[in-house]
Amino acid sequence: MKIVQVTRYFRPFQTGAGVHVEQLSRQLASRGHEVTIYTYDWGDQPAPETIGGAKVVRMRHAFADGTMLRALLSEKDVDVIHAHAIWPHVRSAFLAAQIRGCPFVMTPHHTQAFWFQRVPRGRLTPLRRWLWYAIARNSHAVLYLNSGERQSLEEAGVGSGRLWPTYNGVDLSTFRPSDGSALRRDLGISGPLVLFVGRFQEHKGIYDLLEAVPAVVARRPDTTFLLVGGPSREADGEEVERVLSTISAAKLEPFVRVHPCVRHKQLARLYSAADLLVGPSRYEAFGLVYLEAMACGTPVVATDTFGPREFIANGQTGLLVPPAAPEALAQAITTLLSDRQLAGTIAARAQRMVESKYTWERVADEVEKVYMRLLGVGSV
Repeated sequence: MKIVQVTRYFRPFQTGAGVHVEQLSRQLASRGHEVTIYTYDWGDQPAPETIGGAKVVRMRHAFADGTMLRALLSEKDVDVIHAHAIWPHVRSAFLAAQIRGCPFVMTPHHTQAFWFQRVPRGRLTPLRRWLWYAIARNSHAVLYLNSGERQSLEEAGVGSGRLWPTYNGVDLSTFRPSDGSALRRDLGISGPLVLFVGRFQEHKGIYDLLEAVPAVVARRPDTTFLLVGGPSREADGEEVERVLSTISAAKLEPFVRVHPCVRHKQLARLYSAADLLVGPSRYEAFGLVYLEAMACGTPVVATDTFGPREFIANGQTGLLVPPAAPEALAQAITTLLSDRQLAGTIAARAQRMVESKYTWERVADEVEKVYMRLLGVGSV
């Protein structure tokens, strides 16, 4: 098959969706499929290039105009076009598939309701909202990451026969248990280490976490919180400045450190060095970083939102707390820091779960079956 993947976020500006596209494309290419990834040109990467057997084409200012459409139409003998997220590039990808007469697949990576809440006022007209829903309804297949996405799509009128579950996976050759003591020494950390990994955006719950810090350090004053992440490109660092200002105003500098973004594979060392990973998101489509930490043998505290509840059984493979509840978050963190036997049991159970179910090979198996069904080859 010749498969075209279309995504806004990709290297070097990685998100869960970007990792998903890259790893899915690597797997499909390894099976002999010809894969091309169209993505945004952030201005500091070569174009075109090949990553994991997939050709990567970067385009600047092309996602909302005819340039993307023309590029997709110039590709020869395309069998499937697969668009990710709900950004304007989906329109061009959908139209290209319609003109070419090939199947169009979409993975939103968010519920539409959540994404629409994030679009600034004035940029989301009723026509645009209607258009995105119409694309979902007329896609040959829509792959959803959690039950909330499925519900949102069904409410938008997408027929159940077009809906297929998917999930994120973990590269187990990279994310596996290792000795984190050397990194802890390099960081000058001797007490408990609580890790946060994600963009510094409000919906990621980073301010709820900062509000929880005093209650944790009141019980465990030797605890260090390490926040690894950074701004979205559109924000020009304003998010980081807001986080730093919040830390300063609350006098949390002795307990909270902000660490620059690291390359995706380098996260494995941080996971292994941490006593636990905390995911305080107010909304999470899935939560790839949680699976990666679990694969490294690190226990996870997350919020009881659509994504994490797909794979975290509270008290079994992690601890779940209500979103936007700093007191509950602090209690869960303190529980795992204080009860190391519980933390170890949860970590071991979660690691086995990830290794048995959440691999990119299995993700590619399911997506490949959907493609083949749409092309009339085999069955799902």
